[in-house]
Amino acid sequence: MSAFPHCSSATSGLELAVEALRARFAAVDYSVPEKIRVSIGWPERAASSGAIGECWHVDASSDRDAELFISPELSDNTRIVGALAHELVHATMGAGVGHGKPFKRCALKIGLLGPMRATREDPEFVMIRLSVMWGGTHRENDRNGMGRYGYGEPSAAISQGRRFTVYSCPRGGGEFHAVTVDVDAISKGKYTDDTGEIVIPEAKSAKLPKFVQDHTTAQFPGGKLEHGTVVVIENLDKVSHSSVNGLRNHLLEFFGVTYHKLLRNAQLVVDDTVLEPIDPLFITPGFRFYDIDADRAQALDPVRIEVKGEDGKRSKA
Repeated sequence: MSAFPHCSSATSGLELAVEALRARFAAVDYSVPEKIRVSIGWPERAASSGAIGECWHVDASSDRDAELFISPELSDNTRIVGALAHELVHATMGAGVGHGKPFKRCALKIGLLGPMRATREDPEFVMIRLSVMWGGTHRENDRNGMGRYGYGEPSAAISQGRRFTVYSCPRGGGEFHAVTVDVDAISKGKYTDDTGEIVIPEAKSAKLPKFVQDHTTAQFPGGKLEHGTVVVIENLDKVSHSSVNGLRNHLLEFFGVTYHKLLRNAQLVVDDTVLEPIDPLFITPGFRFYDIDADRAQALDPVRIEVKGEDGKRSKA
């Protein structure tokens, strides 16, 4: 799923994104023109300067619509929304402004970063909102690392509680922003807009909860979490363990198996206890439970299965 949920096409997704971005502009006292037409298409200067977006102002349109084009070369959702926001700044500022001070003032306020001729997105521009959407990701088809599908974080949170909040601050970002998803509030229509769509709210500046601040004060260098992401799950309704010790021990075993390969390059901590990797085959010396006994997984003889292809020939797998 792209950054534009509930879309039947890329263009309709851009149209929804325009409407979503109107609120961001309005929040900093800018008004996007009412009539905007947006399409996937090659900008006129794509070949000569590598342009990824283009804005034709209302004066150039017979029906007085501002016309925006976003390059089909863009596949990263964050870049697509960022390019669209850049062109919306042009449409909002009007012809003749270019990338001067008025453009820069607006661009910075809505969350774009310089240089102004080739703006980039503030890391909080769309990513916190994407992180809480099912299918929200900026890494579609990217096989480097974890998390390219966009289902793990929201599914994991809702599997344990009915409300969760994602707090995040990029390196050098200065302050945390947060987005909350509340299942009960959704069912009451509090996330539904005038068109009947369920809309994730914009990320807003936020302070970490006190219990998180107390933990970072005790555990982090300098007593402060300078950057990173915190997920707080509330209204727990799926936790079956009745004691903290029972839950901690369960998580240490469950996470130890699930993330045993990841733990070669990262450290995970559960309730102040460093997670030890657990090889489910018990064949890795040094991993937890390896020395309990001598039982080890044994490799089985390979099995070959012949399968007929479309040409009728047999192939072995």
